[in-house]
Amino acid sequence: MNRPRYLYSNAMFAPVITTGGLSAMLIVLFWCNQEPATRDSVSMPWSVYSKAAFDRTELEGKPVAVLYFANWALSADPKGGLSNPGISQALADAGFVLMTADLTHSDANDFDELRHLGFNSVPMLILYPQTGPSVGFDGGTPESNVVAAVELIGDEGMT
Repeated sequence: MNRPRYLYSNAMFAPVITTGGLSAMLIVLFWCNQEPATRDSVSMPWSVYSKAAFDRTELEGKPVAVLYFANWALSADPKGGLSNPGISQALADAGFVLMTADLTHSDANDFDELRHLGFNSVPMLILYPQTGPSVGFDGGTPESNVVAAVELIGDEGMT
């Protein structure tokens, strides 16, 4: 066969393979770094935590769920799966106001609330029910455990 030599040249394949590989890697990195809410077709709205919003919500008599996380956490998902749709839906069904507290660019004082509650790491989902003590779950807690606890807390708050 008389194929043109340039079609099989290593000089031609290297840039194509490199470009394709880099493109694939960028797509994967972009997808992995998206908030779960942008990846999932069904998600609940999580608002950004602020002390003022938290205090206002508690004054209104609403339970609050705060997801403390940091993008530097040693996990494929900096939120440790704690904002997945099943957990978010259970929290919303139980009447919790959902907030996220991004501690990525924080100083040591920003972890005071977690330490005060007895937690030393992120990600951490803390439930602040209307009555009773706060309850926390660390990243990697099975969804079924979190949902069961949320349902129990929700049932207690309704009675």
